[in-house]
Amino acid sequence: MKVDKRFKNPGWKFSQHELEGVPIRLEVGPKDLTNGTARCCRRDTMEKNMISLDNLEDIVNDLMVNIHDTLYARAEQSLYENIVLCRTWEEFLQALSEKKLAICPSANTNEVEENIKQKTKTYFDSADHDVKALSGKAKSLCIPKDQNRWGDISDEVCIESGQPASVWILYGRSY
Repeated sequence: MKVDKRFKNPGWKFSQHELEGVPIRLEVGPKDLTNGTARCCRRDTMEKNMISLDNLEDIVNDLMVNIHDTLYARAEQSLYENIVLCRTWEEFLQALSEKKLAICPSANTNEVEENIKQKTKTYFDSADHDVKALSGKAKSLCIPKDQNRWGDISDEVCIESGQPASVWILYGRSY
């Protein structure tokens, strides 16, 4: 915890700490000290509440856990909203053109990886398509740990080679 005793107006201090990413701001004035309270401002939800100074440490610790959980849930939701399940090469190119991540069945070989990089680089560098997208080839980002989230891989074929797929791979654009 840090106390800001600088001789600046409160608005300047609030702005400065917001830029620094301070998650919780406690505002305490003379009347607040008399009442044994403080005004608590959460950066993630912009919520403002009066809290007791008696158990301030416990309240702030619980609040930090809650802020972490809220931010994590928001980030996870955003991630999964921007992943597109692609089973064909056309779906794959469309998802990448829309600046989304693509989860695809893959044979998971070096040859497949290199072919995807080369084909997407050629595609996005050419002026033959009408998709307005930034240049940059596709690359594998990871093999997700939860393979079952995307369905049974045993019936899938690789989007690049047509071989039986062995894993789901998450792809994205490199810029």
